[in-house]
Amino acid sequence: MVIEYVFDHVVGIIALTGVLAVIALLLKNREIRPKEPSPAYVARIFRSRVEIERDSEQLKSFLESSPFSDNMIMDPPGYLVVRFRDEGPQLENKDLHELLNWLNSQGLPFSIGKGWGPSEVMAELRSRGYINTPYKTIYWTGPGDWHISDVYPDPA
Repeated sequence: MVIEYVFDHVVGIIALTGVLAVIALLLKNREIRPKEPSPAYVARIFRSRVEIERDSEQLKSFLESSPFSDNMIMDPPGYLVVRFRDEGPQLENKDLHELLNWLNSQGLPFSIGKGWGPSEVMAELRSRGYINTPYKTIYWTGPGDWHISDVYPDPA
């Protein structure tokens, strides 16, 4: 009887140790595992440029066959810049509206930034009636921790 009691406790302790070891390995593996890089996104709208980070070859080939191909600039690998005609107020610039609508149709998210980022530009263009479709935003909560949200037009 005593032997069975001790045996049951030893088995319980061994099982608990095994469970704790598995949890420790999972936590350690989670810390070491590299975080997945974000998809390509509109990072900045600056002067007469729309800057795209994390370029994919697919996006580059879409841009090369788009009406904006003549305005495409390759920055260091992984970064694309598309220029637009800088005429008049930026929020009323038809070239910028066309470019942002096209990038949106390709599924690119627009970064939420401090101050006046691409997602804020999209929100303002939508409030003025220049953007009439849903768009995606991307934001970070820590290094490698990015999140994408959908923004839908207000119901009429």
